[in-house]
Amino acid sequence: MTSQHGRNKMSKIININAIFDTETILEKYGPGGQPERGIGIYHDDVYMVTEKDNLFHPSSQATANLWIKADLGDVVRWRSVSVSGDVSQSVIIYKLVRFEGPPDNLPIMRTPEPNLAMPWRPIPQQDASLNVDPLKFNAMQIPDYFLSSAILKSGWEGDEVHFYITQEKSGRNIEILGYYRWDPRITVN
Repeated sequence: MTSQHGRNKMSKIININAIFDTETILEKYGPGGQPERGIGIYHDDVYMVTEKDNLFHPSSQATANLWIKADLGDVVRWRSVSVSGDVSQSVIIYKLVRFEGPPDNLPIMRTPEPNLAMPWRPIPQQDASLNVDPLKFNAMQIPDYFLSSAILKSGWEGDEVHFYITQEKSGRNIEILGYYRWDPRITVN
């Protein structure tokens, strides 16, 4: 890929984090739904954030209508997190389906695909007395799940984001509380 100045340009990764208030979603819409057709939630019940350098309009940060700067071939990584930091309840985005766009009806990005990476991360050490020292850590491989998609053109599109909410019951027992869908809008400049 070549930039506007004629130099080769590497594709960049644009991280979009969708932040879900799982307790409010469960309270407003209840549990239930099916993977093929989750319960629809209100547009502003979830918000998205990205790195400051990737924002085209800073006022779109932490809204359901994110406006990003991206070039052809850049990669968007969609991640989800609950407001609790995925401690008691977690959210998994499993599918994005484009449902609206500009008059030419061409998508701005490829259909996102699921990925699982295993990066090394620092985990603060804990001693035998259960005291945690955040200045000392062990490196551990922690799974990192996301959906990724390449940018095809500038423009906008509305996507239907399919996700489910889980809750830890005890130990390794995790139950799915409900399947949902949400309708953010992404604009690429």
